[in-house]
Amino acid sequence: MEFYASVFGGTLSLSTFAEFGAKDSPDADRIMHGMLETDAGYTIMAADITSDMKYHPMAGFSVSLSGDGAGALRGYWEKLSTSGTTTMPMQKQIWGDEFGMCVDKFGVSWLVDISQPQAWQLIRAHGRPTLPGDAGAVQGVRAIDTTPVRRRRQGVLGRPPAPSRPGHRSPHPTLRHASAPQFARPGSVMDERLRKMDTEEQRSALRAAV
Repeated sequence: MEFYASVFGGTLSLSTFAEFGAKDSPDADRIMHGMLETDAGYTIMAADITSDMKYHPMAGFSVSLSGDGAGALRGYWEKLSTSGTTTMPMQKQIWGDEFGMCVDKFGVSWLVDISQPQAWQLIRAHGRPTLPGDAGAVQGVRAIDTTPVRRRRQGVLGRPPAPSRPGHRSPHPTLRHASAPQFARPGSVMDERLRKMDTEEQRSALRAAV
């Protein structure tokens, strides 16, 4: 338990059989109750067997450590694997995570998986994906360059109104009396720009440009 406290950190408490009233027992100095409350918030508990019990090495299972806290997990891996045997080196796997397997000096098998932060986690931690050139761009989140769309929209909105001609008919008579929300989602930038258009020709030009 002292070894695991050196690996995971935290508070270790140990109680012997003697402390629970078995002072004259041959197992008086053995650990009846051991508990490690780790810095990460989980608890490891263990106890010694008594002298009338046969010892059986641990087998048939592994303890898994996983998460995206790469620094802490690599620290655990180094201490656990160095003390025992590495059965699979820590390295990048086909599913994208770093993964390794080892058996520590007490025969406990460990699986350590370091996952990659997902895009939504990066956005939650650092804010929205930024455009090229913005300060504080989130590494690992691909920014979308909207420059061509902005230029097309600015070009359309910057044109002067087309002069009206006597007898001119709209090429889309069925859309002549349609309201702006029919051409764009309510609340969108396109919707707001369509609302500000004075003529159907301007609306048609904007829709064609985007």
